Amino acid sequence: MTRQTRRRLTVALTGALVGISSPLWGPLILRGIPAFHVKTVEVSGTRFASDADIRQMSGINSLASIWDDPSSWESSIVEHPLVEEARVVRAGLDRLRIEVREVRPAALVPVPGLVAVDGDGYQLDVDPAAHGLDLPILRKATIDSATGRIREEEARRSLAVLEEIDLLAPEFVERVSEVLPLDSEAFDLRLMEGSLVQSLTLPFRDASRAFLQAAAAIQAADQRGAIVSADARYAEKVFVRTGGER
Repeated sequence: MTRQTRRRLTVALTGALVGISSPLWGPLILRGIPAFHVKTVEVSGTRFASDADIRQMSGINSLASIWDDPSSWESSIVEHPLVEEARVVRAGLDRLRIEVREVRPAALVPVPGLVAVDGDGYQLDVDPAAHGLDLPILRKATIDSATGRIREEEARRSLAVLEEIDLLAPEFVERVSEVLPLDSEAFDLRLMEGSLVQSLTLPFRDASRAFLQAAAAIQAADQRGAIVSADARYAEKVFVRTGGER
């Protein structure tokens, strides 16, 4: 092979690689290559949803290419009632991986029999016993059979605040055993035995601020004995009741 031939071949290969790697033309060229047709679809991130259901809802089939635009697949997957977010990524020459973030159960509602609900108060098709869900029991709540959502506004607001507090102190929320709406202004959190406080009352308004104030007051009162309850409904004040020695 002469030097001139090698130079021409190098130029041709470079041009081909530039064309394939181009954001505009690359995927269009690669989609037509049979080696890139999808043979395997992996699913990750599921706990409650079936992997088979996720694959079916995606619409990915053997005619698809790993270089296809995944947006339509992702849109189809999030139609699943247990899926909050989905992402389809290339995982190999002929493999795709569906990465799922599921809707998170926030509480259990006795209606009777325990049913799981999300942070917006919608019932989830999740068996609490089968999945060993250890979640707070939400009292004074019923499920509307037509919408699948909790009817009572106070109960829904209680859930919303619980989700808000979970961002601040997930270890605290893990110890909440019951959530009890009191009225249109406040609700109670009942905690597991052995927790630093047995009951915490919070307002719906400015709940995060009230919770942080209550946490500081509970820490300060901890030296005086077992804490029965803390009430943070009142602006800039937290009333703490202790029950004597531990």
